[in-house]
Order: sequence, then C-alpha cells, then structure tokens
Amino acid sequence: MRQLFLPTGENPRGNSLYGLFRRCQLRGSLPWPQIEWHIPTGRNEWTDFVAYCAAPVASGHPMAALRAAQGQTAPWIDEFDGMILEIGNEAIFNNAGGFWSTVNATFIDSV
Repeated sequence: MRQLFLPTGENPRGNSLYGLFRRCQLRGSLPWPQIEWHIPTGRNEWTDFVAYCAAPVASGHPMAALRAAQGQTAPWIDEFDGMILEIGNEAIFNNAGGFWSTVNATFIDSV
C-alpha cells in the first residue's frame, strides 16, 4: 500500500493514488481504486488511505500533508461525486477455490 502514496512517476510497481485521482479529476471520471484485500496487522495503511482521501490539511495528519505536498490541498473526496473502492483482485470474482473460506475466513459474512 505504501507504493500507492509515492508521487506520480516514482512508483516502480504501477500507478500512484495521486496519479489515478488526478487523471480522474482531469477527465471528470469517478475514481475506482483497487486495494489489496490483506494488510498485516499493526500497520496504518487503511487509516493512511482514508486520511489521504479525506483528511483536511488542517487535521495535521501526515497523509493529508503528503497530499498537499503533491499539489492537492483539498481532500480528494471533495473533488468527486463518489469513489468506488474495490477490495481485492481477480481472486474475488474468478471463483478461486476456497479464497473466501480459507485465506480470508475472518471476513466471511455472518448474515
């Protein structure tokens, strides 16, 4: 997830969030980031992601400061009518045997 926060053009493994959101902003598109389904415990990636997208710069959160340093002072969520978050990858929809019942058992819907 840390790779996503690198400035545009500096992520050796793909696109950065800034790059994705900026392209969507310029084109009037709804952002649809795909986020890895598993993040090790004890790390702040989820809260950092939310802060990067939504925290005001005045909050003092380092991810809001990073976003501002990249040239986007307003929270990204203020720039779009909505944002679709896709949790996971093709393993969710390609019927990979046992994905939800073994690897990710803690997220099984109990309803």
